[in-house]
Amino acid sequence: MFVDDLGTPRGRDMVTALVALARSCGMATVAEGVEDPFQRDALRDLGCDFLQGYLLSRPVPAADVLPLLAAKVF
Repeated sequence: MFVDDLGTPRGRDMVTALVALARSCGMATVAEGVEDPFQRDALRDLGCDFLQGYLLSRPVPAADVLPLLAAKVF
């Protein structure tokens, strides 16, 4: 998803349209590159299903993911 321009009306409209398109196709949405709380909150408000980016975690080795999920760090 396009998260860099969420602070602009055009950017917000673009994300809104993409979320609606995905939903109409029965697909989940994943926003990549979420780096600040504003982006996180805006994407949640717009109904984005999943987020990933440095705000949530730096990249980790695959072996470290399950323990993080089990601890509900995210």
